Amino acid sequence: MQDHAPTHAAASTMEEISQRFNQPIFWPPIPPNLNPIEAFWNRMKSHIRRHYPKLGNGRQRTQDSFRSIVKE
Repeated sequence: MQDHAPTHAAASTMEEISQRFNQPIFWPPIPPNLNPIEAFWNRMKSHIRRHYPKLGNGRQRTQDSFRSIVKE
């Protein structure tokens, strides 16, 4: 099953799918307002950009941001 995300529709991906399966099944992408995880990741990205404007330890920045958002 495929939505139309760029990585899913890439020629190399489609070639692999066509070799393994008869025909891919496509469905429309889910709008972000109906997909709660998208709102969470948007908040994570915003928090990281706001609190960690310079490059650094990405793992630690992500963990700190996650903890902050979960507390909210």
